[in-house]
Amino acid sequence: MIGMARTLADDIADLQRQSSRGVIKTFLHYKKVRENYLGIQSLIFTVEDRYPRVEQSLPTGFNQWVIRAKLKALSAFTHMSHMFFSNPPLTLTHSLGAWDILSDEMTAFGAVNGYFDMMIFEAGIDDKTADALEATRIEIEEIVTMLENLLKSSPKRLEEF
Repeated sequence: MIGMARTLADDIADLQRQSSRGVIKTFLHYKKVRENYLGIQSLIFTVEDRYPRVEQSLPTGFNQWVIRAKLKALSAFTHMSHMFFSNPPLTLTHSLGAWDILSDEMTAFGAVNGYFDMMIFEAGIDDKTADALEATRIEIEEIVTMLENLLKSSPKRLEEF
């Protein structure tokens, strides 16, 4: 479990460094970043699933650390997604598969927006950190709005061929 936690910390640090470096310019790059983020989420879910069985052997506060890790990863991914969807490439907004991609992302960010407050509460985050995470919440809300607008102009899903 400790080994998974170290891997998780390293992966999140890499995601945060990538987030601070700059803008995602292509859809292929966004897909790679998203796959990386989904891998981090998968590792977090694995740690959360195994936690109750080994809770006694872990340091106090480990569960809160995992939730904080989840928030850090979400914050980094949200920041990169916000930059990407602020100025999306034409291949994303005008290709035939755009509708599915955009609607899936809108659903995912909408769901995150719904449980974001609960994660902050469960993590036992202080007011200063919660205020910093407010920027993430704002970016999530803006991404959902951007995606709604992009869906209006993207080609609809083919129902029949």
